[in-house]
Formats: sequence, C-alpha cells, structure tokens
Amino acid sequence: MQIKLEWLKPIVLKEGTKEAPFIYTCDERLLPEEPGIYVFTRQHGKTFTPLYIGQTVNLRRRIKGQFNNLLLMKGIKKAPAGTRILMIAKLKPAKGRPKDTKKTLRIIEKAYINNALTQGCDLLNVKGTKTPVHNIESTPARKFHQPFTGKMYIQMG
Repeated sequence: MQIKLEWLKPIVLKEGTKEAPFIYTCDERLLPEEPGIYVFTRQHGKTFTPLYIGQTVNLRRRIKGQFNNLLLMKGIKKAPAGTRILMIAKLKPAKGRPKDTKKTLRIIEKAYINNALTQGCDLLNVKGTKTPVHNIESTPARKFHQPFTGKMYIQMG
C-alpha cells in the first residue's frame, strides 16, 4: 500500500491561561479538519522525542479534545525538559485506490508507535500512563554465532 503524509510546520504548545484553562493549548486555526496523525513531542536542542502518537479522521476536533484529556496533558507536562511541540501530518490519499481512511490511519499510527518504541522512547498511552517498554540486551556465547544479539525494545500489551 502506498501511503503519503504531508507534515505541517510544528506548533509550539502554549500553557493555558484564565481564558483557556488547559494545561496546554494552541491556536486552533492551525489545526486542519482533515484526516491524519499527530504527535505530541518535546524538543530539546535539535532532538525531537515523541511523547504521544495518535490518529484521527478530523485533526482539529481530536486535538482539541486531547487538550481536555487531563491525564495525557499531565503526562506531557511531567516529561523531561524541553519545549512541548505538536507535530501534524495530513493524510494524502493515493490516486487510483479506494479510500479506507480509518484503516490507513491505524496502519500509520501503529508504524510510528513501533518506530518510536524501537528507538527506546517512552510513549504515553490512551490513559496518560507510560506504555510499558522493556529493554533487552543479549550477548552471544563464546565461539558461537547467534543471530539475535544486541539491543531490542519490546512493547507488552
């Protein structure tokens, strides 16, 4: 399956105010009303670390809802130092193929989550708690070649 995404300019999250009593918020005019994926990240120097990866058929509606998700927003706030960033990618439908937007979005979300976990990132799950990730390191026995040595990260559940 050929899948194309168009990444938009990253959005720096703003802390809530009296008028917008949320932990974080952003200018909702920057949020498209199209299908795609979104990633709450932290930026430290030139490094972006994903904290939460999600997908939706309406980015604006879903992200606005996530700002009301107290457990998720607290989890993002408690993450290590760095600027809180929202990254958004719009789904670009492939030409000549029937659209199954929800299935395509699930595939993309799973791929990005697996990639982040493979890199050792601690992601926040739906309930705002860390996704359990286990770091396994194995070394070969002397004089024997073993194909499954090195480091790997696995997600349980």
